[in-house]
Amino acid sequence: MNRRMTLTLAAGLAAAGLVLTGCGSAGGGDKQALVDGLMSELTTDGAVTTEQADCVRGKLDQLSVDELTALNNDSEGDAQLPDGLEEKLTGMLMECFSIG
Repeated sequence: MNRRMTLTLAAGLAAAGLVLTGCGSAGGGDKQALVDGLMSELTTDGAVTTEQADCVRGKLDQLSVDELTALNNDSEGDAQLPDGLEEKLTGMLMECFSIG
């Protein structure tokens, strides 16, 4: 997957935070709820393989609750991503989408 596609996916993950807020599942900063919500949005349309989804979940699990919450807040237009988070996320996702 090329860099443009990975950046698009990173933006999609940030936008997926809207699902979390709409459902109220991310309340209280529950890390697993944040990751599950992002993954649900990512895998709904079948654009990624199971292997890629597993990789993305593993990468998201490496993020802190604060970072996952920042992705959620950014998608709502409430805040900008902290310095370096977008680059960090993009770098992490590049690894996942270089998978066969």
